[in-house]
Amino acid sequence: MSNADRDKRCRRGHRSQMTKLTKKAEETVTSNTPLQPSKIDVLKATIATNTSSPTPESTHVSQPPDSSQQTTRKVNLPKLTLTPFSGDILTWQSFKDGFDAAVHNDTSLSGVQKFQYLRAHLRDEAERAIQRLPLTNDHYLQAVDVLTKRYGKPQTIINAYMKALWQLEKPTGTLNSLVTFHDNMEGYIRGLNALGKSDDTFGDLLIPIILEKLPANVRKQISRDKGDDAWTLTSLRESIQREIEADRAGETTIDFELDLTDQPPATAAFLTTTRQKAPKPQHCAFCKKTGHKPTDCTVVTDKTRRLEIVKRDKLCFNCLSGTHRVSDCKSKFKCQVCKRKHHTAICTGETPKHPAATRDDVRTLVSSDVSRNSSCY
Repeated sequence: MSNADRDKRCRRGHRSQMTKLTKKAEETVTSNTPLQPSKIDVLKATIATNTSSPTPESTHVSQPPDSSQQTTRKVNLPKLTLTPFSGDILTWQSFKDGFDAAVHNDTSLSGVQKFQYLRAHLRDEAERAIQRLPLTNDHYLQAVDVLTKRYGKPQTIINAYMKALWQLEKPTGTLNSLVTFHDNMEGYIRGLNALGKSDDTFGDLLIPIILEKLPANVRKQISRDKGDDAWTLTSLRESIQREIEADRAGETTIDFELDLTDQPPATAAFLTTTRQKAPKPQHCAFCKKTGHKPTDCTVVTDKTRRLEIVKRDKLCFNCLSGTHRVSDCKSKFKCQVCKRKHHTAICTGETPKHPAATRDDVRTLVSSDVSRNSSCY
């Protein structure tokens, strides 16, 4: 018989005994005959014996499958997985909501146990704020009140979000930095929305701040797509998101074309073999290392130096391949900064004012590349 079956039988037997005792006591009380002292003593002894017998729930926490010894309940508190709070106002609300759900609203825990959990999940400034409060039931609520008054005031949190938006780090021009900027911006704005602040209440203040932090090429691109319509915070956020998605799609396609530059014609046997191989690592044309794209190279960062390497190694100005000239380049992609036909990694960041100027520059660049590489063909 399993432990669960024995516990069920024990509980049913105990309930049956208590039901019989209750019925017998009711009959004795409602009867008109006087109670004899001997019957009263027997009744008291029976009730005391049955009510003092322990139940499985009060004596057992767990029992090994093949052991007849009962395991007593442990005093140690169960482990709680919760990100500690160190005093950052922007993380207070998420910490408090998680702590309330896991600990504060748990009626089975005493004040001292809740206080122990709270202390275990505080760090630095927040920990020092309540370190002198004694570990008692009454002081637990005082500790919660101290923390709430210091970090939980709505206006204090709103000010912290606005300050964080003001101090957002500017993107450096790479896709990763723009994504980080966008994610942080969205997190702060959603935090303000959660506090009841709509975009209309602070959007006009944030628009010039965000536009000023964007790289010049991104700002020009989204302004060109926007036209003459006035910016709203919602439309600005959507435009930045579209720009990120376009850059991701463009870089993925360019990388794919560069990887296939030197590949032989695809056959059924070739495709079967390549599916089983690991992806080809990215190769940087400037530092000759693998693991990153030319646009993300941190070894050779000067655009003039990069251009010298392209000329020295006789690379294609558009895709940085060494197998053809820019005039023979079949890539349909252009510079993501100025839209000319050269690689983004060697762009100086200047945007042409007129389409005609762009075509002339491309012709000049092609002619220069042809003259430099003519001796090699």
